[in-house]
Amino acid sequence: MDTSEGPKTSGLQCILLTVTAVGMVLSSTLVTFDASGPGEYITPPGPFFAIWGLIIALCLGVAALSWWRPNPALMEAIGWPLIVAQLGFSVWLLMAWARSSVGTVVVFVVILAALLVAIARLRAVPPGPGVRLTATALGLYAGWSSAAIWLNIVTTLPTEIADSPAVQAAGLTGAGLTAAAVLRWLRPSPAYPAAVAWGLIGVALAAFGGDAWLPMTVAIVDLVVVVILAAANAKADPSQ
Repeated sequence: MDTSEGPKTSGLQCILLTVTAVGMVLSSTLVTFDASGPGEYITPPGPFFAIWGLIIALCLGVAALSWWRPNPALMEAIGWPLIVAQLGFSVWLLMAWARSSVGTVVVFVVILAALLVAIARLRAVPPGPGVRLTATALGLYAGWSSAAIWLNIVTTLPTEIADSPAVQAAGLTGAGLTAAAVLRWLRPSPAYPAAVAWGLIGVALAAFGGDAWLPMTVAIVDLVVVVILAAANAKADPSQ
C-alpha cells in the first residue's frame, strides 16, 4: 500500500510545484500595480527588484528537475513548503494589486514561514539530484523575503508614521534580526545572505538618496552583521 501511494503523492507534488512555478511567471507578467507609497526611503531602487526574475527562474528549474531527475527524498522534504511559497507569490501580487496592505504582510509571513520550513528540512536531505539548485532557490527566495516582509510591514502604516526615519530604522532592525536568526540557526545556502545583502544595499542607496541617514546607518550595520555571519557559516561548513 505504501508503495502505491508514494509515487502518487510525489507526482501530485511535482504537478503542483510546476503549476505554481508557472503561476509565478504568469502573475508577475499579468498583475501590475503602482508600487509607490509610504516608506519610499527604504524601498530599493527599481533595478534591485530584478532579483524576482532570478528567483522565479530558479523555482522553474527546481520544478523541471523534479520531472527530469526525480529525487524522492528531496521532494518529500521541501515539496509542500515550496508549493505554498510559490503560490504565495501570486497571491501576494493580487493582494498588492488590490491595495490590501495587511494582506500583503500576512501572505509574506506565510511565504517566509514555508521557506524556512523547507530550508530546515533540506538540511537532512543527502546530496543528490537537484539538492544544490533547490538550496539556492530557497536561499535566494527566503533571503529577499526576510527583508521584504519588513518593508511591507512599514508600508501598512499611515504615511506620516511610515515616513518616520525612526520607524523605518525599526523596520530595518527587524530585517537584520530576522536574517541573523536564520543564518545562526538554519545555516542556509550562501544564496540567503547574498539576497539579504542585495536588499540592504538597495535600501542603503534609497536612504542615501533621500537623506534618510538613520535608516541608511541601520541598513549598513545590518549588512555588516549579515556578511560576518555568512563568513562564519562558510568557515564552519566549507562545502557551502
